[in-house]
Amino acid sequence: MRRSFRALGQSLIATGLTAVLMIGLSPGISQSHPDISEAEDAVAHAIAASPNDPALYLRRATLQRSRKDWDAAAASYIKAADLGADRDVTDVALASVLLDAGLHETALMHADIAIARSPNSGKASLVRARIHARSDRRAQAASDYTHAVKVLEHPEPGVVLEAMQAQLEVSVQDAVELEDAVEHEDDAVTAGNEMLSDGDSPVDVAEQNIRSALAVADTAMAKLGIVPTIQSRAVELETQRGRHDGAVARIDTMLEQAPRHEIWIAERGDALMAGGKKTEAMNAYTKALALVNERPASKRSPKLAALAIELENKLSDQHNNNAGDNLNENQ
Repeated sequence: MRRSFRALGQSLIATGLTAVLMIGLSPGISQSHPDISEAEDAVAHAIAASPNDPALYLRRATLQRSRKDWDAAAASYIKAADLGADRDVTDVALASVLLDAGLHETALMHADIAIARSPNSGKASLVRARIHARSDRRAQAASDYTHAVKVLEHPEPGVVLEAMQAQLEVSVQDAVELEDAVEHEDDAVTAGNEMLSDGDSPVDVAEQNIRSALAVADTAMAKLGIVPTIQSRAVELETQRGRHDGAVARIDTMLEQAPRHEIWIAERGDALMAGGKKTEAMNAYTKALALVNERPASKRSPKLAALAIELENKLSDQHNNNAGDNLNENQ
């Protein structure tokens, strides 16, 4: 039978958790913000009045984490679990605290316990992905990030970007070492369920990683709708792999939300130009420049002012190139 959280707490202290945290992290513990101190005082009084309420210990742990007192936060989570708090919540929270404290393997133990109990816990998969990432287990991190995005009802854009980046960092060796140990069979480390192999070239690896990152983006946006921060990153990756039509299609989904977005229209022109569609690209540049020029110069941001100059130069260069081509044809 698995040990109780009370026994676990005693074990952690016995094996030096308190010493590790106090010696290694105490100098970095900041003084409490007055608001945090007041909140902790209020929680302490509430605990004195209701010492068996697990919700109060969870609240105390959150406050302790906010001032980076990992040792105290871990103890509060263990106490909350002993009093009947949801073990899925406390195991994930304890794993997160231990990760922040730099105790990666102990954190992994708690994340594994949470996932064994609830395999479709997105929060547990997310914290384990971060543990693997900080431990340089890149393929395992990519797999857990993929699963987290898949099962979380509303994955935060920042988490999705983390997950996309994790896919891009997997090497051939990482994936080969993991091939026989992938826990989530539906969550291939590379897109299309194609595992990397020893024979893959760096180009193959980069292409498959990008496909994997794009699959993560699309999984998330199928739930969230089009999120510009996610889609913009996907546009960069489509461009990187030379799929300019794909980049244009993704930009178009953002322009459906904001048809007069000058920067996105200009980026659409860049994608069209890279794909060899010069006339369409010039039309996009012309439209973007016209929209910028509708704004008074005093109302333009530095980014828009720089964009206007860039667009003018592109249009001028293309005009000169066309004039040169016409001159050569007439000679």
